Amino acid sequence: TSSEFDGGIVDAKFVPSMDGWLVLTMSKTISNIANTETAGFKRFSVTINGEAPEYNFSALGVNNDTVFVGDTNGGIYTMAAPKSATSETQTLIEVAPTTGTDAITEKVTDFVSIDENTFFVTTATGVYTLNKNGDAWTYSDCLKYTDIESAKVSASSFNGIKLLAGAYSPDLGIYAAIGNDQNSRSHIFYSEDGINWTM
Repeated sequence: TSSEFDGGIVDAKFVPSMDGWLVLTMSKTISNIANTETAGFKRFSVTINGEAPEYNFSALGVNNDTVFVGDTNGGIYTMAAPKSATSETQTLIEVAPTTGTDAITEKVTDFVSIDENTFFVTTATGVYTLNKNGDAWTYSDCLKYTDIESAKVSASSFNGIKLLAGAYSPDLGIYAAIGNDQNSRSHIFYSEDGINWTM
């Protein structure tokens, strides 16, 4: 029930490895709900560098073996996907930007899987790609509002628009990002290379 989720639900994703759901809450904990009656509902805390999280969680992503957590200050973290519901404290590992990419300093709003080694990440004003390099994950700029001059979208098209989510179609080879303007009207932007965008 909703009363079991301290502070309210932020995001939820199905985790194939545990055949259940992970649920982010405003209380900086993660709940896991297994589909088996014996495991049921459990909540676990997380640490970052041995400390409790400083910022609230804001987004959740999952692939076959990794869970991705974003926070309200731009932090992106990974942990191994649980194989069963657990109440043991888990460790989040911080994801660093690639060389030449500034660290994200605003709320992470969404993770969308492109493939097992690549995710599309959105913030209020930017789109990033999250890639696995060996055993480590890093992220890099895909589009930021400061890059409007080099994008094939007029500055007036972006004025007042806040990005909410993104996706990538490997079959079509197209990135997509969606955002709302000040009147809550949605706008969708497309790109074939993740650099040049059209609306």
